[in-house]
Amino acid sequence: MSGQKISSFDVDTYFDGISLNVESATLTIDDKTAPQMSRGRPDGFTQGDVSASGELEVDSDTLKIIMAVALAHGSFQAMPAFDVLMYAKTPDTSLRVEAYGCKFRVSDLINLSNSSADKLKHKLPFDVTSPDFVRINGVAYAEARGDLFSISVTAVL
Repeated sequence: MSGQKISSFDVDTYFDGISLNVESATLTIDDKTAPQMSRGRPDGFTQGDVSASGELEVDSDTLKIIMAVALAHGSFQAMPAFDVLMYAKTPDTSLRVEAYGCKFRVSDLINLSNSSADKLKHKLPFDVTSPDFVRINGVAYAEARGDLFSISVTAVL
């Protein structure tokens, strides 16, 4: 099947519904599902913990937009967790990646070189904190789970 493939130029990134111009973006899922062994041979698997984290690299103009949100909440640390959407569409295909409850930090606030004419960039790592976790084209990555244990306590008078 041929046709136009998705490139980095096709991806739009949104932070709490606000369109952001990002220099680069990553989202990495860590899935600790693991095979189980019986007598030295694979014998099924156990479903492990999942976590996800990522990073947005932005220029100073985009950092100003994010800092305005931080200011509205009183500080960068006081900002609530936001949803991040990365969406791409070409005439032949589309990709929609949603990460829920992303809590941002700042890592490389300033990383400059006197011998470079590149614009200044800032890194905003984030962790996915919502049980809604990550969806890829509308499909949940992690299985929805209710409470694993339910404890009922009855007081005796």
